[in-house]
Amino acid sequence: MRSFPIPREDNCYSRAKRFEYIEKDLEKAEKCYLTCIEKGIRAESALKDLASLWHQRGRTEEACNLLEKHKQLVKEDMEKYRNLLSNLREKVETRNPRYLILSDLPQDVTEAQIRQMFTHPQRIMDISLTKEANSVRSRLKCMSISAAKKTIGCFLRRKELLLELEDLEDKHTEASDTETEERLWERSEEDLLGSELVAALNAVA
Repeated sequence: MRSFPIPREDNCYSRAKRFEYIEKDLEKAEKCYLTCIEKGIRAESALKDLASLWHQRGRTEEACNLLEKHKQLVKEDMEKYRNLLSNLREKVETRNPRYLILSDLPQDVTEAQIRQMFTHPQRIMDISLTKEANSVRSRLKCMSISAAKKTIGCFLRRKELLLELEDLEDKHTEASDTETEERLWERSEEDLLGSELVAALNAVA
């Protein structure tokens, strides 16, 4: 049986851990971590845990702000704090969201039920649902290609439902066509008015 890092004492920190790892109720886990930070109950650990949880849920910038705001709580392991903050800042600068498509869902499916299909639902930043003829199609937003692949790996219903990375080829083609049209329009302006006049008009705008 898999063990989880849940402290034995009965306080808001142990409850936060239980909500996060056992019950997978991330909203309640967040509230408990915030209570720990406010009341000073294992505040340093709660601070790092909440920042990590927010990062996994795609709220990395908020996680950085949280760490910076409560820096005074860090008493024991400043090096670990600096490394965590540095890594999260780097993620903010390089993040590139990717999407997963979950098909053939029942029409009455809910976002909560979808999250329960994963062992680590915290990696899913957002869920959108689209009703089709006889089923529902869901689009799951992940923070990066790495997070998307890990989310596929922790999917519990792979034998029954289809979960796959969204194909970006069509989106890239559409974006490329739009950029080409814009370049053609800019070129026609220059042909009609002259490049110097176009540049002058743009500068005024």
